[in-house]
Amino acid sequence: MNRISAVTALVFLAGCGLSQANFQAELPRAACQWKVDCFQAYASVDACLADNPTEGMSSSCTYDSKTAKNCLDRVQALTCDNTMIYYPIDCSNVYSCPGDTGS
Repeated sequence: MNRISAVTALVFLAGCGLSQANFQAELPRAACQWKVDCFQAYASVDACLADNPTEGMSSSCTYDSKTAKNCLDRVQALTCDNTMIYYPIDCSNVYSCPGDTGS
């Protein structure tokens, strides 16, 4: 593969979203890392994960991979100056489920 093709492939992949399995694994880990680093709320990321079990969304929900990537990127970028208790707005739009009212 020549250099231009390799760069094109990387740019294309960077623009893609995030698989649902990766999102469901990485979002809790990123949130727990923030809680450990900034608030010493847990002794370790693993302790945080054990105390905060996650569940997958219903198969009737639609998953938005690009919004998921934006959500994860924003959570990973949180600094200790961020003391909000809610995830960034992107995170509330990752799944659309039947009966959602948009709020």
